[in-house]
Amino acid sequence: MDVSIEYFGETSEAPTTPVITTSETQTLEDNQSDFAEANALFEAFLESVKAKLMGSEFEEVLPKKLAIMKKHFQKSAFHVNEKDFLAMLKETTKTIQNVPNADAANKTVIGFYKVYESLKLYIHSSTIEIEADHLPKVKRLEKIIKLLRKKIKQLDEAEVDFDADENSAYLMCDRYQKKLKKVYAKYCEYIRRNPQNGRAIYDKIQFVHSKCNAINQALSRKYRNSVEFPTYYAVEKCIKKVVTNGKLNLSEQCIKVESEKCFQHLGSILQKKRRQELYDSHLDFIDLTSDPASKDVALANTLKKNYTQGKEKLDQLYQRYVEKQELGEDDVSSEEEQSSSKSDAEDKLTTEETTNILVNDL
Repeated sequence: MDVSIEYFGETSEAPTTPVITTSETQTLEDNQSDFAEANALFEAFLESVKAKLMGSEFEEVLPKKLAIMKKHFQKSAFHVNEKDFLAMLKETTKTIQNVPNADAANKTVIGFYKVYESLKLYIHSSTIEIEADHLPKVKRLEKIIKLLRKKIKQLDEAEVDFDADENSAYLMCDRYQKKLKKVYAKYCEYIRRNPQNGRAIYDKIQFVHSKCNAINQALSRKYRNSVEFPTYYAVEKCIKKVVTNGKLNLSEQCIKVESEKCFQHLGSILQKKRRQELYDSHLDFIDLTSDPASKDVALANTLKKNYTQGKEKLDQLYQRYVEKQELGEDDVSSEEEQSSSKSDAEDKLTTEETTNILVNDL
């Protein structure tokens, strides 16, 4: 026997209390008058997509994709009227309308995919069927998750005691976060959901920054699900393979320039994903409703200075990899990378040692 459970406003880290229901998902036809703004924005979005893709290689499949998109939109009545979705729809439409013709097709497809994934994720997560025998365990896990999040917030706000060893607030917070991750993974197992859904760092990468579409497609395939920062050599190797297999008319110098450009853009994409992931993970603990830097000139200047310094260091890092390539140094794994691998291994051991016994009993 299965039980249908609806989740309203669910996030990847803070699952809400389930509400058992037998009703169908509300559609736009039920309350058409309440969704005038959403409908208008959606129609403008579709018109922008059609205008940019007409005459492109995607024109043939466009009618089928638009039909699926409209169907998903009609099934997502609650979601499409949310402020976040409306803002995203406005921004995506504006981006598509303003994109240069040279990049129009690829960037329009990315915008289309972004809206489509938002609707698809909502539909798949809004109604979940679980076995009736698992319902008590799901409720129990939700209580544990709530308690762990409360404890993490308390520790996150606590003063750091540098004299404390294993019981410092920092280390305890880290242990509770690992426990929360373990419990949430078990929770997702019962509700048949991927625990990575909704996390920015796991968003698929669509690379469109090369003028050669074959290179864009190859890099998108290779790094679509990547969370690790790529090496310059791996990017260059991928581009050289595309040039060779596709018999592209690119000289060694052109390949070098293309590799440098693609490496930097790919790194920037991954950086943005990590920043968004960091922001999302701290969102529930942020009580401020406005940016403190907007009212503090000194803070704003400090942040701007740090950003400039960080960008300069990143540019230097890019250049270092390029210089090593020119010198023929194939192995450029740094001490920092080796140290990071060692740290990851230690974290794995710590996670296993601190696993919550409640989870093991489930």
